[in-house]
Amino acid sequence: MRLKGKVAIVTGGSRGMGRAYCVSMAQEGAVVVVNYVTGASAAEEVVQEITRAGGRAVACKADVGTKAEVEAMVDFTVQRFGRLDAMVSNAGIVHKAPLLEQGEDVIDRIVHVNIKGNIFCTQAAARPMMQQKSGKIILCASIVAIVGEPRLSVYTASKGAILAYARAAAVELAPHGITVNCVLPGTTVTDMSRDVLADPVMKKALIDPVPLGRLGTPEDLAGIVLYLASDEANWTTGQSFVVDGGHCAK
Repeated sequence: MRLKGKVAIVTGGSRGMGRAYCVSMAQEGAVVVVNYVTGASAAEEVVQEITRAGGRAVACKADVGTKAEVEAMVDFTVQRFGRLDAMVSNAGIVHKAPLLEQGEDVIDRIVHVNIKGNIFCTQAAARPMMQQKSGKIILCASIVAIVGEPRLSVYTASKGAILAYARAAAVELAPHGITVNCVLPGTTVTDMSRDVLADPVMKKALIDPVPLGRLGTPEDLAGIVLYLASDEANWTTGQSFVVDGGHCAK
């Protein structure tokens, strides 16, 4: 097992890609803290799924955009399991609207979750990892950080910020044995994208640019997260990994 004996936190772990990360990491031997901010029952379902399969997991509520709550989640993890080996900062929100209609309330919410959330998760995780002199921080962005898409201007700005932040954090934390990398998913079938994909015309428009001919699934992203959380990636830091079926290769 690639993650045997390791302890991981996955933010936004109750659904979508976060759920896939939790289940896959547990299958590889990690103890998983399933973070959620709403939907406690969904988080408990993930915990039960992992437990039934013989793994170990626990749910933990925290708003990633609130520093004190993130720190409390990390403290809870370390006190209960003795260490923290991987932080998968997956929680995020998206809002589609024309550029001129992106209101201040929406901007504030996206910054709160997508930007502050990644910063606070990195800061909180780095403290115990510095004491251990090892740790893996995995930030989750999107291909919109490198490919412009209409009606996603503020979301795109937040994902671009994560990309830049990951490089800076990687350099600063490297002397402590901590790696920081970023995953950039292409369009993936999740709860967040379900409404858009319900429109056959929109779905076709999203699939057409993908050389592999289909949209991603949460499980398609799990492999890169497992790699980055494992000892196989001990000499990999400050990098961005695009997982998009070839969309950005065109």
